[in-house]
Amino acid sequence: MRQIPACDTWTVYITVAILARWLTDPSSRDFELDELAVVTGMTGQEWPATRALVEQNLLPLMAASNVRYLQIARRGLHQADGIDILSDSRRPERLHLVGAWTLAHEMFDGGTVPQTAGDRLCSVDCTKCR
Repeated sequence: MRQIPACDTWTVYITVAILARWLTDPSSRDFELDELAVVTGMTGQEWPATRALVEQNLLPLMAASNVRYLQIARRGLHQADGIDILSDSRRPERLHLVGAWTLAHEMFDGGTVPQTAGDRLCSVDCTKCR
C-alpha cells in the first residue's frame, strides 16, 4: 500500500455512486478507507427523503469502514464569516441538512429563487416566442 504524507490533500468531487463503490469494492481503489475523509458542504436544500436514504444506506457503510466524514456549512454570506463544522466523525449516524447560512439565503438575497410551482417561466424556451 502506498504511503501518503499527512500533509497531502486532494480535492476530488465524487458522486455517491463512486463512494458506495469504494466502500463495497476494495479493487476499485488504491487506498485504505481509514485514509479517506469525505467532506460535504450542507446547503440547506436537501429533501428529508435524502436524509433518510443516506442515514439508512450510506452512513452505516462509512461507519463500518472507519471513513472520516465531515459535514460543514457556511456561517454567513462572506468568506470571512467562516464555516461551522456540523459533524466530524468516523461513526456518522445523522445527516445534517441545514447550517447557519443556506443556499436559500444566498438565492433570496440575490433575487435568484427559481419558480417551483405553476408555469415554469424561468425555463421557458424563448426561441419559440417569436
